[in-house]
Amino acid sequence: MGIGIELSKRLKDAKLKNCAFSQLLDSDQEYLYRQIQKKMVIAHENAKDVLQNTFIRIHKSIVNFR
Repeated sequence: MGIGIELSKRLKDAKLKNCAFSQLLDSDQEYLYRQIQKKMVIAHENAKDVLQNTFIRIHKSIVNFR
């Protein structure tokens, strides 16, 4: 897991943000879900909620990412 420099740049570009965010979801959603379920919550529905909230927070604050 981890985003590359190129993906990070595209996430910060207003024109490319949505496409880049979709790529981030596709590449890291499964991994993050497993980590959340393993280390934070056990129940599937709770893990899905935490994952969704995580990606919402990422989407809103990606411009501040270094």
